Amino acid sequence: MKKIIHYFLAIFTVVAFHSCEKDEPDGNNSIFDTSTPELNSFDVWLRENYVAPYNIRVYYQLRDIETDFDYNVIPADFQKAKQMAFLLKYLWLEAYEEVAADGVHFVRANAPRIMHYLGSAEWSPDVQTMRLGVAEGGLKITISEVNDLIPKQISSQRFFNTIHHEFGHILNQAKNYSTDFQKISAGKYMPAQWQLRGEAAAAADGFVSSYGGSQPEEDFVEVLARYITYTPAQWNAKLTQAGETGGEIILTKLNIVKKYMQDMWGVDIDELKAVIQRRANEIQFMDFDNLGF
Repeated sequence: MKKIIHYFLAIFTVVAFHSCEKDEPDGNNSIFDTSTPELNSFDVWLRENYVAPYNIRVYYQLRDIETDFDYNVIPADFQKAKQMAFLLKYLWLEAYEEVAADGVHFVRANAPRIMHYLGSAEWSPDVQTMRLGVAEGGLKITISEVNDLIPKQISSQRFFNTIHHEFGHILNQAKNYSTDFQKISAGKYMPAQWQLRGEAAAAADGFVSSYGGSQPEEDFVEVLARYITYTPAQWNAKLTQAGETGGEIILTKLNIVKKYMQDMWGVDIDELKAVIQRRANEIQFMDFDNLGF
């Protein structure tokens, strides 16, 4: 018995000594990767065009920590991600920069700190609705369906409305709009079943979209986003679809949106709309297969 105990103690001593040796610091080496990541030409372009002027990081590679696990999604295509980054800067950030009284300072102060791209849409478990984008606490905007981007068909691309919709939420979170807006369509909002009301019925009820009829805060940013991204023909078609009663309601909401953006942010959305439409026309002459980065 004594021999067995002695052998056990001897083995324990060797193992303990060996373990202590492994716990000793190994010079200047670290268990963390502290090397500088290698940047491709797109990464360099993002640093120069997003990080430097606006302090925005663009995550174009799928990052699970930034993704909602309740949805199944796929990564963004590399070429589509480049095209999306260019278009968002040209049609959103630079458009506001051109119109806002504080220019680049307005964008830098209010833009999200992170843009996250997803290749597909985020379908809800019930497969009746999907998320095209989401603004999280004013710090991050997720853009879905990047892989479906067709750069020169902007007027029919859902992302065009989505980015302005989500940015509208960020502005509203910083400065509230008049409570008079919520009273206009009180009793007509459908938070749980908005998707069951078609676009024509929603317009007749005074909403610019079915989703706008879900709740007041969505209604407000939908009016903003649709007005500045729609061509004059598209906007007039929406008013025609709404009819006399619905059209009057939409225009009443639009006047409140205009006043809010001018008084709170120094942004004339009629001027913003003109700038966006001009830029949208200009992209028809751009080569999106050779962006130079």
